[in-house]
Amino acid sequence: MKNTLKIMMVLAFTGIILSGCSTADNSENVSTSEIAEETKVSDEVTSEEVSTDISESAADAEEGSESHEELMKEMRVGSTEFTIMIPEDYYGAEVTETDRRDDMIAYYKSDKHLMDFDVYQFAKEGRSLSDYTDKESKEYGADLYETTEINGIDVTLYFSEEKYDGNDYKVANYIFEGESDFGEISFWLDGDDAEELAEKIIRTLSREQSDVSDMDMEALGEYLNSEEYKKKVQEAVDEAIKNSNLTLEKRDSSEDVSEVDGGLFITKNGVECREVQVDCINDLYHFNVELYNETGTDQTFDMTKFVLETSDGELIDPFLLTEDEEPEIKADLVRLWMSYTLFDPKNLKVGDEVSVYYDGVLINKVSVEAK
Repeated sequence: MKNTLKIMMVLAFTGIILSGCSTADNSENVSTSEIAEETKVSDEVTSEEVSTDISESAADAEEGSESHEELMKEMRVGSTEFTIMIPEDYYGAEVTETDRRDDMIAYYKSDKHLMDFDVYQFAKEGRSLSDYTDKESKEYGADLYETTEINGIDVTLYFSEEKYDGNDYKVANYIFEGESDFGEISFWLDGDDAEELAEKIIRTLSREQSDVSDMDMEALGEYLNSEEYKKKVQEAVDEAIKNSNLTLEKRDSSEDVSEVDGGLFITKNGVECREVQVDCINDLYHFNVELYNETGTDQTFDMTKFVLETSDGELIDPFLLTEDEEPEIKADLVRLWMSYTLFDPKNLKVGDEVSVYYDGVLINKVSVEAK
C-alpha cells in the first residue's frame, strides 16, 4: 500500500495517542548547546574581592568553566512534537501515582536553582487550546489567562497560587496544542531568578514539523471524508482480513508474562503493561494499552502478541492496518499510551465483555466503554 494512504489512515483512524510518557528518573535526550548567561558583580565588593573574582574567572576560563555560560540540553515534552532547552543541571525526579493520574508525566529539579517545573501531556479530545485553558485556569483560581506566540506556536499562560509542604508558591502554567495532545509546563517560581529562568526556558519552545505539514489540511480533510478514500480503506481492510492468519493458542504462563505490583504483567525485558481498554468513539472501536519502561534503557514491546476474544469466541486482531507493532519506549519517556483502531471489530457492541490475551495468557477481561 502506498505510504500516503498509510499516513492518511493513521490520521483518520489509528491516531496513536502517546499520552503520558515520561517521569521518575528521567535521563533526558541531551542535545547540548551553549547559551550565554549574564553574570553580575555587586557594586559593593572590595577591590581585593574583585581582584580575586577576576583571577578565578581567568582560571575558570582556562579550564572551560561555565561561570559565564550555562550549558543547555534538549528535553522533549513527553511524546508530543514539542521540545524545550533546559539548563544541564536539571534532572528528572520522582513522579507519584497521584501526580500521574493528574496527567503529570515528568518533574524536573535542580541542585543549583530553586525553581522546579512539572510537565503534563493529555489528549485533546476535541477541545481547543482556549477552551481547555479557560476551564483549567478557573479550576486553579485564575480569573484570567493570556495568549501569546512563541516561535510560531500558540501558547496560553495563567498564574496560580499553590501550596506545597505548608508553603505558598506562585506557579506559571504554559499550555500549547499539538496534533493529538496538549502539552503543559508549570514553573514553580521559587528563588530570585525563577521568573527570568522560566521565561528563558519557555522561549526555547520548538515544534517538529509533521510529515504532512506541507499538505493542504482542508483538502486532506475533504479527501478523508470522500467516498473514494473510504472505498480504498475498505479495500485495504478486506485484503488484510483475507491475509490474516490470526490464531490463539491459550496457555497458563509465558516468559513475557510475569506478575508485577501495580500492573497487569511485565515482560522479560522489563516493560510493564499497567492497563488495557477497549472503547468506542463515534462508532469506531479502539484497543488502548498503557506501558511503562523503568529499566533506565530504551526497550521495545511486541504488540502482536495481543489477541482479543469476544464473549462469542470470535478473535479480533487489533493491528490489521498498523505498521508500528513493536513500539520503542524510550528510557527518558518511561510511560507510553498506545491506541489502535479495531478495523475488524466483529459484532462488538458497547457493554460487551472482551478477553485480552498476551502471548496466549489471559491478561484481563474488560467491558467496551463508550467515550
